[in-house]
Amino acid sequence: MIQPILPVFYTSVLGLNKEFIGLIEGSLTTIVSLMKIGAGYLSDALGVRKIYEFAHGFYHKKKGNSIFLRAGRQAGGGRTFKLIEGEPLQTSFGEDLYHKVFHPTG
Repeated sequence: MIQPILPVFYTSVLGLNKEFIGLIEGSLTTIVSLMKIGAGYLSDALGVRKIYEFAHGFYHKKKGNSIFLRAGRQAGGGRTFKLIEGEPLQTSFGEDLYHKVFHPTG
């Protein structure tokens, strides 16, 4: 991305001062954050499971020129941080982190 060098462009080519550059960068960050909220709402409304249905259907066509990788998990659900070949899973393994962050016990 060119974002790290944009302030240099703003000052040397466009001749903008530091305060205006800060306003531009802050506005861009705000817009991106708001778009993430909208995208998350839209994803929830449309149903993220549709990606699973696409991948699962493609997997069962058994094309010889494709493989599916998924995150390896331990028996208790712990992460192994390794990719393994296998069928797409419908479950959402991020649910444990969601509950840990947003619904802490105690």
